[in-house]
Formats: sequence, structure tokens, C-alpha cells
Amino acid sequence: MMEVAGYLALAAAALRLSWVDCRRFVIEYETLAIMGLAALWLIWLNGGVTAVFAAVAVSAAMTFSMACLVCLRWLRKPGAGDWALMFVCVLAGSRNLPVFAVTLLLAGAVTAVTYAVRRDRPVFRSRFPLAPPIAAAAVIGLAVSDIDTGGIRWLG
Repeated sequence: MMEVAGYLALAAAALRLSWVDCRRFVIEYETLAIMGLAALWLIWLNGGVTAVFAAVAVSAAMTFSMACLVCLRWLRKPGAGDWALMFVCVLAGSRNLPVFAVTLLLAGAVTAVTYAVRRDRPVFRSRFPLAPPIAAAAVIGLAVSDIDTGGIRWLG
């Protein structure tokens, strides 16, 4: 039952983050904290303390790598809240990085094309909200990793 509550909190926070980012291009840090705590709780339930430390290390390394690419000017600078969003979502998706990466690639492309077409801008040359694709990838990546390790325990 605790796992179901964790997934409900994670999904609700991901939906709220996505909605607010689409409407106002702002990341709510309170909602992001709820999403991060739910992800840590679920990782701890299914893998213990070692899995939590591994997930934090992977997330920190990925966020640092992105920061290096931005410093080298290979990538455009993301919004201020996107750094924390990136850390938390990679944390959640770190248990199954291939699924996380493919989902982020597909959802990000769909979001970028949709925003460019709706705003009459060049495709892949304009900004779009990061929360919808990365939050979806995080939730899907975490859920798939739990299903791969024996399934989600619905009743405790």
C-alpha cells in the first residue's frame, strides 16, 4: 500500500509540474520537492539505501555533465528551475536509464514540434517547457524498473 501511495504522489506531482510549466514556464519547487521525496521513497522501498545512493550519484553526474555542455556552449542554457527539475527527474529515472532516455527523446521531440507548430516558430529552434517530457520519462522509467524487479506491490 505504501508503494501505491508513493506512485500516486509521484504521478500527481509530475502532472502538476507539467501543467504549471506549460502555462507559466515556471517550475514550482514545492511540487518538485514532493516529486523528489516520492521518487526517493520508491527507490528506497525497492532497492534499499544502496540504490538511493546510486541514484543520487547518477543524477548528480548527469546534471554536472549537462552543466559542462552548457559551459562549453554545446547546449543552450536551460531555465533556472530546469536544473533542479533535471536532477530530480534523472534521480527518478536512474533505475532504468535506457527507458528514461528513449521516453525523454520521444516525448521531448513531440513537445518541441507541438510548441513550434502552435506558436508558428521554426521546429527545434524555439524554447519549450521541459517539465512535460522529462516528468513523463521519470515516472515511466521508475515504474518500468519496479515492474522489471518483480512488479509493484499493490497490497503491501
